[in-house]
Amino acid sequence: MAVQNSKITFRCETCTGRGRVEIYGNDFMSTRSFNTKRDTQPFFPLTMQLGSGEYMLMYWQNGERQKQLMFSVKTDEEKVVTVKWPIGYISNALKSRFNTSETDDSVA
Repeated sequence: MAVQNSKITFRCETCTGRGRVEIYGNDFMSTRSFNTKRDTQPFFPLTMQLGSGEYMLMYWQNGERQKQLMFSVKTDEEKVVTVKWPIGYISNALKSRFNTSETDDSVA
């Protein structure tokens, strides 16, 4: 029986400097390194073919672990995994979702 792989794309718009991406799971392991000051081709987006199952991604930047996340892959599914969000992205997204403002109009 042939293994069904899915196309998984890893994105990171703010990953700079020296970095490493490690992916583990489902009898699979991959470690890839980059250096944006040295490399002539962009590292991201990074595309891999992965079998269905659960995976862990670890992202290191300039020698410090920045992110660890779990993600699932389903058969014949194309998926985009965002390694690291731009600064302020999540707080801005939450503010717009919950219609909050940055000012506090409450009376002390």
